[in-house]
Amino acid sequence: MQGQKRFQTIRTFFMLAVVCGLFFNVTYSTQGFITYERYLVGAEVEWDHILLRKIDKPRWTIGYRFAEGCSDAFRQREDKFKEMITDILRAWLQPIRELHPERAITDDFHFVRQKDFKGFDKVDRREDRQTVRGLETRVTFLCRGDMNSFALVVDGEPPEIYIHRRENDADHAIAYDLSHELGHVLGMADTYITNEGMNSTGGMDWTVGKQPGSLMAGFSLAEPPAYLSEDDIKGIIWYYKYLYEDLPADDCFFPDYVYEEETRGCRPKYPLIFEVKHGVPFTVNWFLRDDPTFDVNARDASKMTALHYAVLRDSREIVERLLQHANIQVNILDKHGRTPAKLARELQHVDLAALIEAHPSAKLPPQPVERAWTLATTWGAVKRKR
Repeated sequence: MQGQKRFQTIRTFFMLAVVCGLFFNVTYSTQGFITYERYLVGAEVEWDHILLRKIDKPRWTIGYRFAEGCSDAFRQREDKFKEMITDILRAWLQPIRELHPERAITDDFHFVRQKDFKGFDKVDRREDRQTVRGLETRVTFLCRGDMNSFALVVDGEPPEIYIHRRENDADHAIAYDLSHELGHVLGMADTYITNEGMNSTGGMDWTVGKQPGSLMAGFSLAEPPAYLSEDDIKGIIWYYKYLYEDLPADDCFFPDYVYEEETRGCRPKYPLIFEVKHGVPFTVNWFLRDDPTFDVNARDASKMTALHYAVLRDSREIVERLLQHANIQVNILDKHGRTPAKLARELQHVDLAALIEAHPSAKLPPQPVERAWTLATTWGAVKRKR
């Protein structure tokens, strides 16, 4: 009874510190990326068992089990599930391999089948704790879809994953849940909202802060084996540098990211441009639909607009969507003196050039790159007018 009560306490803590953390927006990563430790700054909690802390270990031992009610047919897919987990972990660790090819990053994954899970109401936590000793993490397949999958991250114990998927769900749906939750046990957190009363400050209406679309934002951008968005990749690199290279928590490292106080995480400086460059058309649509505060004509450090980048990607769908925006200006010049239409013609995207040139603002005089006036120059001009 006491063991069950303690387990309920742990579950409550998890639901508050992790599920909420996970579901609020904790991807201080790939990710406006956020991590658990950044989310819990000041809480004096250290996630010693987060898997990114164990990348020097030659082999990770991963437990897996099925709930008692899972059918034999579902259990026969276990080799496929082990293959999925291996591919997903390798995908998450690949950005670090590329960053430090000289470092021997974990690439050997040993799987241990454990006894069936009897249900949360039947768990003796003390006995169950013995079964996770020696494991880096454990995955439980519940064979039911009555709630979201989740990661159980408790300080001092190996993290666990519970996959709430129906038996007839497709492999790619299960792979998405595994990809997202394995991101959590590596140390990443969510960038989306699930609790009532918490509002987004930008981006899609379900994200916290001006966060981009990503695996950790609550949806898959492609089918398996495993796809990490640009934000996920930058997030896992940031977290590595934070853990191993003493990167300060408020230093976003990447020049196209900026620290965001409300999430204590990082977000792209130019969220719409980021989506056009790295996302897919439907995330661009969401951004334009859900956040009217975006400056559709904003220019990044290269003085290119979202429309310039849509041309660069040769994406007719994104170009058409941007041209529908009430405030779009298609006559803005980049630092090379090119409008989006001129860039399209240079790239031989003739159809895109014709689309852009048909827009009413194309008939307006080109808007050059702003001059960088200094205070001295401006004050001199004021004095000359006197």
